[in-house]
This record gives sequence, structure tokens and C-alpha cells, in this order.
Amino acid sequence: MSNFYKSLLFAAFTLFFSHCTKELTTESSDEPSISVVNYPLAFFTQEIVGDSVDVYFPSIDGDPAFWQPSGQDIAKVQQSSLILLNGASYAKWVKNASLPRPKLLSTDSNYRDRLIEEHTSAHSHGEGDDHSHSKIAITTWLDPQLAKLQVTAIHEAVVLRWPEQQAAFDSNVKELNQSLSEFDATQEEVFERLKGTLFVGSHPVFQYLARRYQLQLESVHWEPDVLPTPEMWTELEELLQHHPAQVMLWEGEPLPEVVSSLEKMGIQSCVYRPCGNRPMRGDFFSVMGENLKNLQEVTMDQ
Repeated sequence: MSNFYKSLLFAAFTLFFSHCTKELTTESSDEPSISVVNYPLAFFTQEIVGDSVDVYFPSIDGDPAFWQPSGQDIAKVQQSSLILLNGASYAKWVKNASLPRPKLLSTDSNYRDRLIEEHTSAHSHGEGDDHSHSKIAITTWLDPQLAKLQVTAIHEAVVLRWPEQQAAFDSNVKELNQSLSEFDATQEEVFERLKGTLFVGSHPVFQYLARRYQLQLESVHWEPDVLPTPEMWTELEELLQHHPAQVMLWEGEPLPEVVSSLEKMGIQSCVYRPCGNRPMRGDFFSVMGENLKNLQEVTMDQ
């Protein structure tokens, strides 16, 4: 065989081997994965899929709703089998990111007519840049009934994507929905005891909670770890003239001096964590359990 044909045969063999290797590498790297934009979605999804699918929710310092991902973060999301969005205009970065549309699922798709629209003034979170909250309230999962609709959307998507695991997914989603129903019923009992109580939210994140349990609630723009300015105290005093609140709901533990000042005004402080980000300890239901405990400690002898 001439050197020409030997070289041609070697080149063909190399090309074939390279092609096979590439196919094997691509197939082995295509591990089932789901990316999500907040912790509630991460928790709900993991509860449904168990260990069969990797659920990617990046470590975020701050509120995931206002997070700005790096190029590496976006690349990780792009490689996922599914990308689950909260909907309700949550996660502003999604609009500007190049994400594969066939993989996207907005989990608010079956209750968009129940989203709450409003507008808030510009403000900042601690030392962050000024921003305005969306005209659509974003913490949808604080209404357990909407959370169950999100769970339904997730369940339908993973069954469609991995039909061979439907039996396991069906069993898992049944347990998750049962837990959400039990939590909803218990929380309804707690708020029934507080019927007639006027609430003020330290931040406009409790809208779906208020609507679900018929709370009389108005909001300000305070941060738990920041002392309110004199202007903010004045704003609260003006609000109290037409809405004499007895309880302030906080996203996190407020400063002791703020708690003391509020008590002098006849306002109790109650921590109710929305749990949009991964908690430092426990999980979604343990955080909601702590919220319930905090609500149960609210006294009615105002």
C-alpha cells in the first residue's frame, strides 16, 4: 500500500474515532438537570424529582429577585435540561439573558389572572442601588394555594421531560401537595385568631399572604438590619393615622432598638421570612414553621 493510501486511511480512522469520542463525551455530559430562579422553586422541584435529577440554584448573597448572574452562572443555566421561572416578573436578569426558549417554563402559567399588580416608589436595600419593585407582586409562593399551582406546573414539566420516572414523581408530588395543604390549613387557623388585627409590612412582599388570609395590611420600605431614617419614621406615623397597625411583619430579625421604638408606639414586631433565598438552616417547611410560631406569639391585648 502506498504512503498516500496509508495516510488517507489513517486520516479517516482518526476522523471516525474523534467523532465517536465526541458523541460519547456529549452523551456522558448530558446529565439531567433543572435550573431555578429562587429557593422555593428549588425546594418544590427537589421534593418532586428526588435524587434522580440535579436541581441547580446558585449560592446568592441577597435577594434572588434582584440578583445579577455572571457569564459563568448563565452558561450553567443554559446547559440545564429545564429552566424554571417563578413568573410574576421575578428575576429581572432573565429578560436580558440568552436562554433557550424550549427549556423555559414559567410556573405562574396557570394562575396569571390571580397575580397582584401594584407600584412602589424607588428605594434601596441597605447599601444597594435604588430600585423600584415590580408592578406585579413577586412572592407568589406565600399563598400556599398558588404554591400548589406552581408545584403542578413543575410536576407536569418533569413528567413530560422524563416520562419513565412518572410513578416516582406522582408519588412525591402527592406528598408535597399534602404538606402544603396542611400548612395552609394551620396558618389559616392562626390568622383567624388574629382576625381584626391591623398589620404593616416592613417591605412590600406580603401581598399574596395578605390576600390569601384576608389580612388588613399596608407596607413601608424598611430593612431589618438598617436603622430607619427620621423621614421613614414620619412616613410610618402618617400611615398609622389611617391604618393604626398593631403588628409589623419583618422579612428578617429587626434591630432591637427599632423593636423597642415600635413597642412604644403600640406595635409588636413579628418575623415572617418569605424564604426566597436558601435558608442558613432547615428547609422551606421548617422556615414556614418558624413563621407560624412567631405569629402564634403575637398577643391580642393591644
